[in-house]
Amino acid sequence: MAIRLPSGWGIGIEKQRFREADRIQKALDVLGAGFDWWYDWGHNSQAAGDARYIPMSYGYRLRETAEEVEFFREKMVLFMNEPETPLVPSMTPEQAARFTRRQIEALWRHEIPFTWAAPNCNVNDVNLWWLYAYAEQLRRIGIQAPPYWAFHIYTPQTIQHWNHLLNNMWTFWQKHGQGHPIVITEVAAGRHLESAPLIMALARELLVDERVLG
Repeated sequence: MAIRLPSGWGIGIEKQRFREADRIQKALDVLGAGFDWWYDWGHNSQAAGDARYIPMSYGYRLRETAEEVEFFREKMVLFMNEPETPLVPSMTPEQAARFTRRQIEALWRHEIPFTWAAPNCNVNDVNLWWLYAYAEQLRRIGIQAPPYWAFHIYTPQTIQHWNHLLNNMWTFWQKHGQGHPIVITEVAAGRHLESAPLIMALARELLVDERVLG
């Protein structure tokens, strides 16, 4: 299985704004060599030949036929993106767990090589309840923890707030992580912590933690 994983410091390049290979390359040139991987929430970028590109497929539409699940071959499948928020197709924890099980079973049925991460949930105090409920529902229906947990960290207002959000993440992981690595796919500072170098320095500290893949 030749699945590339997001290991180390990575960046997201918006698929909505950077559709052409030359524009993606210009973005990569501007960003320089200070990162190890990049992704665009998709799997077929025109710049996918770059060794640092991680093809990562996600979605809410169930794919079950042999033709449909080919979409996920040798990819890191990201099941759902912020499913706990009303800004995207929101799901209850129960719906999300059932969706996860059905999609995994379809991939197994057709013997598609893949790995998966879930659920790209915010670890703030408002959204955290959803994450706990999803993990409980997975266990209830007989699904092990994701091989990779995917989290978002938004939007620390102070360094103390940043540490509080990290504590939320670690407390959850200690209960439900089952030792599986974490991928933090989005990080942004709040309006009162505007220094980009500071938030990036704080985020980089996570990469020395063996529990964090990227």
